Amino acid sequence: MFVLLLSALLFLQSSADGSIKTAENYWTLKPNVLVVNVDASEDVNMVPLVCGEAYEGKHITWTRNNDENLEAQGNRIVVTVEAWKGGNYSCFDSEGTYLNHTLVLAHWTFRKIIKNIPEKEEVERVNLTIYFRSSFVVESYNAKFYIMDIVRPDKVPISRINKTSVEVRYPQSWSTPSSYFPLMFQVKEIRCRKCEKCDCSKPNSQEIFFSQNHQLPVTKGMTVCVRARDEFCNSSWSEWNLYKCKARKNKQRNQEPKLKML
Repeated sequence: MFVLLLSALLFLQSSADGSIKTAENYWTLKPNVLVVNVDASEDVNMVPLVCGEAYEGKHITWTRNNDENLEAQGNRIVVTVEAWKGGNYSCFDSEGTYLNHTLVLAHWTFRKIIKNIPEKEEVERVNLTIYFRSSFVVESYNAKFYIMDIVRPDKVPISRINKTSVEVRYPQSWSTPSSYFPLMFQVKEIRCRKCEKCDCSKPNSQEIFFSQNHQLPVTKGMTVCVRARDEFCNSSWSEWNLYKCKARKNKQRNQEPKLKML
């Protein structure tokens, strides 16, 4: 099962026992979860574990993954983490009663399972860190971004003015005034039989762009596609909104033929 933990978690730097010479290549992700930074050049990492301060001097035994008994005993022990081989270490008293546990995860800094994704006034970017866990391996992914870069406007309202024109307006949910928070509109006309089957994503040489409420002429039988995005940053476009100008029907076709009197 995969677990995602955001960077809002407090990172507490673990410290090793003074009598044990161990590289400080581990840190606490959250209580009872220890992360070891695995380096491709190191085959084995030594990590100190503590059952609890209240258990100093007592007879303590340890297991790994609940099925492997460790030879090491006592409140403080040192375990080895080889490559990605972390584990869940539990400690027990002399009567076999469970006392505590530490989940040890290996943080791969040299290999990734998940592939890297490339890259109004805000002073600092949002710093987001996501941790990905698979079995006893943990990976970290970090992203920095401005909120304005990921804002996506709602669908652009299209209002009919008369039979030959429509008005394109800002979405009600968009920040005001529009002169300070301008949107860029993209409009194109396409031909399709049914609006629900229109594909507005196809390139069209007749596309127009503008940044304020705008009235547009429409052609009978054509469908107008409109979308918008923030004018000042390369944020996401809104979903396409459609308006179809229906062609006039020939009344004579709908009328039954009149019978002539002989």
